[in-house]
Amino acid sequence: VLLQEGENIAELEKEDDVPVDLDNMETVRFLLDAYTGTSGISDITESGIPKKVLMDRIMEWVGTPYHFGGSGANGIDCSAFVQYIYYKSGSIILPRTARDQYEIGMRIDRDELEFGDMIFFHTYSRSFASHVGIYLGDNLFAHASSRYGVTVSSLESTYYANRFIGGRRLSIHDMDQLTVGDQDNQSDNKQKTLLSKGAVLAPFF
Repeated sequence: VLLQEGENIAELEKEDDVPVDLDNMETVRFLLDAYTGTSGISDITESGIPKKVLMDRIMEWVGTPYHFGGSGANGIDCSAFVQYIYYKSGSIILPRTARDQYEIGMRIDRDELEFGDMIFFHTYSRSFASHVGIYLGDNLFAHASSRYGVTVSSLESTYYANRFIGGRRLSIHDMDQLTVGDQDNQSDNKQKTLLSKGAVLAPFF
């Protein structure tokens, strides 16, 4: 297991005391059906990202190994994973680290979380966010785990329940500031501005 600085194996053992069986396709089917607009629920997140696109991007990465500082198929860390999913799903450029991503958007309490919200944890210091994932619903979230790689875990597990800081949801203003795209005549300038403010886009490969 490749650990981040300060992580403890004994503590990480509690990460999976509420297991999520991704090998069981019923789990995947449930997530897709319940949160991508097939059950009378909006097919767009509160931030305006198509849920099916977001879910498809997440599932493409499930099983990818974890690597601290990594940003590609051979290994990716938690913040690069979230950054990639938001960029590929909605042309949104987030900051590179969990600590900086936590400063983006509106604060959301646990009982108000919705599909697509970013959720944050302190995994080795209570002074700042050091882990991030994407909320899926029913206390499940996708993330790049240092133990399992990209996977789906439960907020009800002892490890994550005790370390949960809060959620963040992009507002319309955030979307306007962080979104770039081919249809935007100012996209090049906007991207340069975002990058100059520290929103370093990981070199995904």
